[in-house]
Amino acid sequence: MEAKTAHKRYLSYRDAMAYTGLGRTLLTQLVTSGAIPAARIHRRVLIDRYALDKWLSEQRYVKAEE
Repeated sequence: MEAKTAHKRYLSYRDAMAYTGLGRTLLTQLVTSGAIPAARIHRRVLIDRYALDKWLSEQRYVKAEE
């Protein structure tokens, strides 16, 4: 993650991809489904980093006990 990305509130797709390691297709699906809030300003899509962090924390992997 770039240092400048860590303090930004809104991320472009490119920044969000670098920040999370997720692919463009998955990020697009999350934004268009409304799972992650984003704003469209002309041709740019800005993804809310705080909402992205929240979504990621909800996806935690927990190994099932046997």
